[in-house]
Amino acid sequence: MNFDLTEEQKVIQKAARDFAQGEFDEDAILDLQEKNEFPYGIFKRACQLGFIGISYPETFGGQNYNLFENVLVIEEFCRKDSGVGIALSSVDLGMELIVQFGSDHQKERFLRPMTKGDAIASLVCQNAEEENENNSSVLLTKENDRYILNGDRSYIFNGSLANFFIVHCRVNPVTLPSSPQNLFVVVEKGRDGLNMIDMGGKLGISMLPWNKLIFNGVEVSKNEILGIDHPEVDPLLEIQLIKRVKIGAQALGIAQGAFDRALVYSKQREQFGKKIGEFQGIRHKLVNMYMKIQATRFFIYYIASLYDAKKLDLCEATTAKLYAEMTAVDVTDEAVQIFGGAGYMLETPVEHFYRDARTLRTLSGQQLPQKDIIAQSIIGRIT
Repeated sequence: MNFDLTEEQKVIQKAARDFAQGEFDEDAILDLQEKNEFPYGIFKRACQLGFIGISYPETFGGQNYNLFENVLVIEEFCRKDSGVGIALSSVDLGMELIVQFGSDHQKERFLRPMTKGDAIASLVCQNAEEENENNSSVLLTKENDRYILNGDRSYIFNGSLANFFIVHCRVNPVTLPSSPQNLFVVVEKGRDGLNMIDMGGKLGISMLPWNKLIFNGVEVSKNEILGIDHPEVDPLLEIQLIKRVKIGAQALGIAQGAFDRALVYSKQREQFGKKIGEFQGIRHKLVNMYMKIQATRFFIYYIASLYDAKKLDLCEATTAKLYAEMTAVDVTDEAVQIFGGAGYMLETPVEHFYRDARTLRTLSGQQLPQKDIIAQSIIGRIT
């Protein structure tokens, strides 16, 4: 399959690269990392240039591009800095459901503020190991003409930053017998019965907070429910596919960024009177890193193009995501080794690239249940 970018895609890629080069200041990023703060200034400027909401309809502030173009932006942002890249590419995760299943009123209400930098969203959805079980701990019940949410969900990114939450919930089959099994509800911050707990620090991805959300009799209107009038489509599957493509793009960008820095360092650092890049051991490390990144890029571009063609299945998406995460962890680990002692210092970007890669892989779902998804597809059930 040929992945030569179109001229328009090359322009988008270059624009994202130039923006990251100009706006991602390393000293400012280090300060944000140490303070666990979200890069609001960079976020606002990214919105002004159209990088956030690039796939939204033009009518609602977007540019009407596909997921593939979104992948190009995510890759470039994470390539320049893993922390800022993940933060910027996670602020609107789940908004694709509003694009696909929302009414015009919902699109105007929620999409346009995102593109202006006036809002941040948070996706409240289970990880991969729970997705396979099609299970959720948030339940939607209908009581007369009222819709009520009860339950909780932990390890939610952007919780304390978000202006609204896109919440996956299971439907009470007794009170909503004809509704789809899986629905998503948009819940705005400050709603009565919605409580939040800070879950503290974590290994990496320090610019995004994570929280536990508790829904205690949270009332929502029918106008805030996505997909209730589209029983033929499973919104949970859609967001599973999109999440895997985007996470894969984040991992790809992180790996490429760590490789870039290790390559430059290998040409500068001297040991025993030679540049370390002249030693065969270092050269072969770089070659192995390069091969993994090239394979990963092909894989991620492939599944993004499949999604845009409405041909992507869960097995392919999960396979590519796992491979990209593995590449990010392996490449960033090798980058730290190439930097030697300097690679462990907070001032060296490869240090937080490595931590972010590890955290991304861990928090995007346990590997064994995701491999079960792949095994079921390629092997089937053996009795």
